[in-house]
Amino acid sequence: MKKITVFSFSEKGNRVNLEIAELLSSDAEVESSLQSADAGSLVERTERAFRGDALIFVGAAGIAVRAIAPFIRSKDKDPAVIVIDELKQHVIPILSGHLGGANDLARSLAELLSAEEVITTATDINKVFAVDSFASERGIGIENPERIKDVSAALLRNEEVGISLSPFLSDIFPKTLHLVPKCLCLGVGCRKGTEYDKLKSFILDFLKDRNISLSAVSDIATIDIKRNEAAIKRFVDEHNLGLRFFTAEELKDLPDSFGFSESDFVLEKTGVSNVCERSAVKRALELGGEGRVSLLEKKQVSGGMTLAVALYDGTGGTGDIHPEGEKPGEDPGKSCEDPEKSGSGRGSISVVGIGPGSPDKLTPEAGRAIIKADIVIGYRVYTELIKELTEGKTVISSEMRRERERCGKAREYALKGNRVAVVCSGDAGIYGMAGLIFEVCANDPDIEVTVIPGITAALAGGALLGSPLTNDFSVISLSDHLTDKETINKRLRAAGEADLVTVLYNPKSRVRQDSLKEAVEILMERVPPDRVCGYVKNIGREGEIKKLCTLRELPEEDIDMFTTVFIGNSDTVIINGRMVTERGYREA
Repeated sequence: MKKITVFSFSEKGNRVNLEIAELLSSDAEVESSLQSADAGSLVERTERAFRGDALIFVGAAGIAVRAIAPFIRSKDKDPAVIVIDELKQHVIPILSGHLGGANDLARSLAELLSAEEVITTATDINKVFAVDSFASERGIGIENPERIKDVSAALLRNEEVGISLSPFLSDIFPKTLHLVPKCLCLGVGCRKGTEYDKLKSFILDFLKDRNISLSAVSDIATIDIKRNEAAIKRFVDEHNLGLRFFTAEELKDLPDSFGFSESDFVLEKTGVSNVCERSAVKRALELGGEGRVSLLEKKQVSGGMTLAVALYDGTGGTGDIHPEGEKPGEDPGKSCEDPEKSGSGRGSISVVGIGPGSPDKLTPEAGRAIIKADIVIGYRVYTELIKELTEGKTVISSEMRRERERCGKAREYALKGNRVAVVCSGDAGIYGMAGLIFEVCANDPDIEVTVIPGITAALAGGALLGSPLTNDFSVISLSDHLTDKETINKRLRAAGEADLVTVLYNPKSRVRQDSLKEAVEILMERVPPDRVCGYVKNIGREGEIKKLCTLRELPEEDIDMFTTVFIGNSDTVIINGRMVTERGYREA
């Protein structure tokens, strides 16, 4: 989560400060640095804030300029800095407009405050391609950021420029700007107690000799017996890398097609015949997917240290890059490129829970899986909810009760080497498609199936009502499409008898007009009619409704398939208009 500090210097500015903090608090960790006698000097507060992602000054631009001047370093290291006048009329980014995201943050703040953003960067006001914005939006590093100004100036003059997008550094143009995607994993091994400087030199010299940018490295991977190796941990921390540990059994479980080097000595010491190559490939497979990973550099050995490099598809999560005028449009159900030919090697299926439907409840992992997919398959209502993420992709949509057909399509395209995302509302494994995908692919062990969880209606709706699920609870679907009615009724009776909070999914449909009424009658055989209940309709979508009532008062006319019903237990009460099931804590 981003860290933002908001500064203010007057009583009126303090009020604006707190308003901004509240507006941004759902997406960022916000600290309000208010005018105060004991707040410390502005210089000290600014220095601390410069370790974060953004600084917002409510007041005069001159104050902000003087405050940040001692701490400005470079385009690729400085945080975003924004100035807002205390009347909330103008929002002005003054530092790190592109790489630090100040321009985008200014636009968002202007919309939230009904103010006017004042963007001054030349590429933006002239509507010219901004290479640093391009890189920042896609998580791509810039090896030589000092050349950004030369490239931008040339583009403003309508001149040709030289830009390289590669983990390898080579000046193929007279002046090359190097954009470096995160696409490499380093597998590392070393003797116990290896000195940090020795390991650092080994890794950096290895990369330099091969013209590989350290900016292209996303992760270090090794065996779990090296979990406490100080040199490895320090290198990861100093260079802001990911760190992944694998057991010997996990490293053994890799196909031999990568041509790993084998060592009986390493096998005796660690339980697996190669650590660095297998670790690098294993992590790359996790990040890039099968068929898009290669062992770029085989094991190198020096002074008890080993190193290998695996390359993976680093474009995942960044979107496809198309030349101007060649970006394919979206046409759900039709392919912008022939899925028969896309992909190579073994394909994969991600079963993705997209949550209740609103973008803010889509998890980052789910979003990445959809963006990385070649093909997206789902019920038409659900694919519509994520259409902003599927632009330019093959999207296959169908209506209700075509679930097995959709899973069959997913299997078919995965077998041809495609990365397929099958999307479900809520959670992929709760009344979702995950179980069916495993059934359909039971005889296809080569298809990698990943289940990506989402926020299910019980959790999202419960949060809107208060805290009804504090203790044990049950979730029951009233749909008899796949479960016979007698079984549903049996489960309702058991939930009532056990005094469980009960969440009802699919309470009513056009065909099942009496489902909820019958369920209430069954529950009232064991649950008092004044039991606290609630329901939420269209969770996270347009037309969201939430209401509290009793079991007897549950309305039939206001409830449909997009409604989730919550029936409390004997410990459920209403506190300040919220439905709360008491956990049972008692004062000591």
